[in-house]
Amino acid sequence: MRFFDCHFNMKIIMHWVECIQPLLLFPISLFGFDEANLKTSLSTWEKKNKNEAIVLITSPDSGKIEFAYPEKNALFRKLPPGSIMKTLSSFVFLSNPNRFHTSFEEKYFCNGKVEEPKKDYFKAEDKDKFNIVKDSNTGKNYFRCSIEKGHGEITLRKALAESCNAYYLHFASKDSDFFYNALIQDWKLNEGTGATFEQSSNAKHFTHKNSTPFESALTSIGDDGQIKVTALKVAQIYGAIFAETPILKPILKGEMPGQVNPFPYPDTLRRKIQQALRLTVKEGTLKNIHLQNTSIQILSGKTGTPTREGRKFTTHGWNIIYFKKGDILYLLVVFVDKGSGKKEALELSTIILNAI
Repeated sequence: MRFFDCHFNMKIIMHWVECIQPLLLFPISLFGFDEANLKTSLSTWEKKNKNEAIVLITSPDSGKIEFAYPEKNALFRKLPPGSIMKTLSSFVFLSNPNRFHTSFEEKYFCNGKVEEPKKDYFKAEDKDKFNIVKDSNTGKNYFRCSIEKGHGEITLRKALAESCNAYYLHFASKDSDFFYNALIQDWKLNEGTGATFEQSSNAKHFTHKNSTPFESALTSIGDDGQIKVTALKVAQIYGAIFAETPILKPILKGEMPGQVNPFPYPDTLRRKIQQALRLTVKEGTLKNIHLQNTSIQILSGKTGTPTREGRKFTTHGWNIIYFKKGDILYLLVVFVDKGSGKKEALELSTIILNAI
């Protein structure tokens, strides 16, 4: 008897296939480690910490997805980026030096506060949505930096490595509308990744144009509440930055590598940003990662701690880690629902890297 002689409604079958498609993307383990054991470790961490995690491991040279947990969330769930957006913002600043009046070595003094660049810069909706504080001594409104007492005198390299909010907000506010549009257009944040399994209706990574100058400037630190990215989009962009490739299509086992877009900036600029991201591991927000697994070498990375949607005082956590296992280069993307990039996400990244 032929299959299609069965009394099944084909529309029902196709709907069922679409629903379980994310579960079928990885029919066998693609990576050289005990995948089942890692999933157990992740599940155990989630239960112990009453937290949720998203983990993605890719081969940035080809765009191949090696591991995703849980698969549907890692590939399709849109998330607030937080400070992982600072890397992308750095490219926008440095490629437009006359507009933002900065350079790789330009010095800025961070005192822990981002004050209004002009009167009434913070609008009423900004004060409602964001954690804007009034100085009891001066009466001026300000937005806090990631370190309360400030980072002191810094350049872009240190600002990126130590995740200084004040630096990025200061320079983005010089032309916040231009900055916002350049960030979206240069990095194609209004587009998907180009993966064959990605639905076009799920592709866009922002909701609408920011309504105030401060909101537009906040996109520089990924805390504006409008731009959201999937872990897959993050891996695609950072993979190209680290591996010096074009923007590659994310692929599954058996698919051929392919370019989605050229890298949007010159290689000379990309290498300057790479220097700062290496400093993140040596002196910045990833300096406290300590591995027992001697087969892993951490090369570079970035952390992020975005505000949870609708909540001023609770956060998510991101880690992006470029590492080598043996002679092979990989990219690890970790997102935790509750916590910070420097603590909870870092703790989970350590568990993962020790396990593989």
